[in-house]
Amino acid sequence: MTPKTLASRLNVTSFSDLEQFCQDIHRRYVLALPSGDLKEIIAERIVQWKLRAAIDDAVER
Repeated sequence: MTPKTLASRLNVTSFSDLEQFCQDIHRRYVLALPSGDLKEIIAERIVQWKLRAAIDDAVER
């Protein structure tokens, strides 16, 4: 996945959100070693991130 694709899927609102996302990916990858699949981890976290964003949007309304 290219950085541009990742950025378009995340729709982050601040640098700290992006940093938190990347730290989560890194932590999950390290914990999944030696058989960790980075692409799968990123895909799962993007789904979770979108759900989180949807909940945040619903609460703000």
